[in-house]
Amino acid sequence: MSTLDDFQYPPPVDWQAFQRFCVDLFSRELRDPYLTEHGRNGQSQDGVDIYGTHRLDDKLVGIQCKGKDGRYGKQLTVNELRTAVDDAYRFEPKLEVFILATSGQKDKSLQAVAREISAEHQKMDLFRVVIFDWVDILRLAQNYPSLVRDRLTPGGWQELVDRDNGRTVSVDDMNIKRRYVLGHSVGNAHTYFQIFLPIMVVMGLFFFLTPISLFWGFKPNFDWMLPVVCTLFISTFIALRANALKKCRFTNSMPPIRTVFFEANANGDIYLTKLDATCPYCRSRMSLRVCGDWKVRTEEIFVCTKNPSQHRIISDYTHLPPVS
Repeated sequence: MSTLDDFQYPPPVDWQAFQRFCVDLFSRELRDPYLTEHGRNGQSQDGVDIYGTHRLDDKLVGIQCKGKDGRYGKQLTVNELRTAVDDAYRFEPKLEVFILATSGQKDKSLQAVAREISAEHQKMDLFRVVIFDWVDILRLAQNYPSLVRDRLTPGGWQELVDRDNGRTVSVDDMNIKRRYVLGHSVGNAHTYFQIFLPIMVVMGLFFFLTPISLFWGFKPNFDWMLPVVCTLFISTFIALRANALKKCRFTNSMPPIRTVFFEANANGDIYLTKLDATCPYCRSRMSLRVCGDWKVRTEEIFVCTKNPSQHRIISDYTHLPPVS
């Protein structure tokens, strides 16, 4: 029989969707139907996004949710962990367990820091610190098949976030449709990663060693240095995009192109796509585009062609219809 471990479920891109999923999951895990989000957006939350009481040992548990963009392997840092713990000191009444839930990844160094903090806290009668990454969260979620079916399976996570108007919109309301730019696959993510990762490493090493070789009388030639730089840039771009598509099957293209996306099917075949929808407010056409500053933060947002300044719906690629 298949279990949750047999499948890959990417975390929601939108941090609010991730936090709502954590509310649903930990209310079941702690057996606390009254587990709730702490305060509202814009208020100081003292390091705690969700709090509740564990019904088995009656301990007060505080949870902070750190949404990370899993498409690029972003993970929690030690500084973020320590800052979250410092913030949690201010929560009243005093916490007994503090969980840092992240949609990214953790590593041994983070776990070691969490253990050290917990050991110090035990001497001072303070809260224990626990880290749950997306793998841990999925492990807990497999105990609740209905939650997985309703939130993580294709067609289950049926919410898009309208941040400006503070409401959610169902996928059915938007009638999302995909257009294939070329009409055929442009390659395979697994194959591209295997080919271009070694090229990226070799070209990067060569480019890095070139300045050192100047001390030995080596004189670089522009005629062949330019192709080396171009090869390094292209191989790096393809390898990183292929790695992202292997994991999550969706990524944006590159500046200044904002309306064309890379998507992969279950076999890893890559397609260039555009996504359209029907505006739930005025029934005009919406287009998915990358919004924001590439240097700071970008988001994929459905933007209405009739009223682009107000009718905007944040996209979560995990609910998109599967690529054919």
